Amino acid sequence: MGGIQMTEASEFRFGFRTLSRDGERREIVFSPAFTAHISADPKAATPGECFLSHFQFPDEFRQHLKTTGSTKGYAGPTWVEWLIFDIDVEGDIDEALKQARQLAAWLVNRFKIEPDDVMIFYSGSKGFHIALRSLLWDGQPAVEFHRYARQFAEVLAANAEVKIDTGVYARVNLLRAPNSRHKKTGRFKVQLTFDELQTLTPDEIFVIAENPRKGWIPEHTPFSQEAADCWAEACKAVDDDQTATKERKAAGGKASKLNPTTWAVLTDGSFVGDRHRELFSCAANFGEFGSVEELTYAIWTPVGLNAGLTASEVQRQISCGLRHGGRSHE
Repeated sequence: MGGIQMTEASEFRFGFRTLSRDGERREIVFSPAFTAHISADPKAATPGECFLSHFQFPDEFRQHLKTTGSTKGYAGPTWVEWLIFDIDVEGDIDEALKQARQLAAWLVNRFKIEPDDVMIFYSGSKGFHIALRSLLWDGQPAVEFHRYARQFAEVLAANAEVKIDTGVYARVNLLRAPNSRHKKTGRFKVQLTFDELQTLTPDEIFVIAENPRKGWIPEHTPFSQEAADCWAEACKAVDDDQTATKERKAAGGKASKLNPTTWAVLTDGSFVGDRHRELFSCAANFGEFGSVEELTYAIWTPVGLNAGLTASEVQRQISCGLRHGGRSHE
């Protein structure tokens, strides 16, 4: 799936760290760096913000960073030990907490795991991070791993009826490091237990986040066939979508896509944050499409693929529908 796949996750040891979103990306060996931040090790402490890469990389990434001095343009394979679900409701910490509780409980019940198998963080500002170890479904490194991860997370979040930030699944995306301070609130990103998430109020969580907090990493993650099946379905959906896009390009079509905000508004029928900004974003996204035909493919291709149709079947049925409705993309 997704072209090159590797079976040795141990090769994907590297990541990057930066002290600001726009700061210099410095290579790290990811696992010990992540562990140091979790445990509030003084060696990892900074007076302010700090970010780590979400995904992990092989030596190919190291060479890219060394040669270019930047993470931009890296198009190789990735992997992740801890896959993050980012819940962030603008201006409504109570709703963010409600959704985080809902997602964490749903994941535990869905995959029949222990609450302690899930890592939970308050972000230091207005959201929460829920993390699952990829050993749960034996996710293997791949060139398209970041896209598989996004599809996987989106489907699970939708089934749990919560909204997540899909921007964290970009190949070289940053995430706030545990026990680093948020520059606007002054609070730290701290780890919470499952029970704390379910029972504490936002104000009580804020008190915990006034200082770094020594965290913990679950010692054991069981394999879940249900999670593996969900991952396989996500991989297939991504691969089928890419096949359909290639076929549409070959037929002279374009490959514009609906952005995550547009998708969320269309599927939920409501805005979740700044109504003015989100409405503008949706309208601007529609304006990127050159024709009704192109927009039709963008909306209905993922729906058809998620329903179990093959890429060719989706292409054919949309084409027939457009002709029947009096339009042709040819």
